[in-house]
Amino acid sequence: MDTSDKVVMMNGSPTDPNAKQFKQGAMSELNGKVDIAKSYDTIDWKPENAEASMAKAIAEIGKGNIAGVYAANDGMAGGVIKALKAAGVTTLPPITGQDAELDAVQRIVAGEQYMSVYKSYPDEAEAAAQMAVTKVQGKDIQFDALTQDRADSPTDKDIPSRLVQVSALTRAKIKDTVIADGIYTTGDICTAKYKAACASIGLK
Repeated sequence: MDTSDKVVMMNGSPTDPNAKQFKQGAMSELNGKVDIAKSYDTIDWKPENAEASMAKAIAEIGKGNIAGVYAANDGMAGGVIKALKAAGVTTLPPITGQDAELDAVQRIVAGEQYMSVYKSYPDEAEAAAQMAVTKVQGKDIQFDALTQDRADSPTDKDIPSRLVQVSALTRAKIKDTVIADGIYTTGDICTAKYKAACASIGLK
């Protein structure tokens, strides 16, 4: 482990079971590979709370000693970026997010946010619709081909599920993800503020 690789973790709300799962998943990859210098749970997932926590982290770690920031969603990533800019950081470290929000996609285009976790909403919708139709037809979906995966919740274990593949949405993957799936158009993303950045990566 390189102890100079200080990472800040900006986790989701402690009252949300999803946040706990995201944190566990991130820790399974980061633990032992980087120095997790600070880790915060963010009340209500609010960007302003993430911004305040990031300001504390910068004050304690030093703005030049942060190698990356794991933010559990895009809104919090935006708060993290605000705090870094307010501290005078001009070259931002890699910052993650989740949900592929339009603001985040634009920050990715601009090079401010490294990536977002993109879940293919058309794939999710198709899987849900197929399960709904199967249920309405009176068929048992417990062991159906639609639910070959299994997942645990805070209250139940081994729930029949359909796990949809996610992908890391980086500058190189914008065309193949949110644009290809019809989530956003280049017009949505490449507003006047981002036209030059869009052109630099071939989005027109």
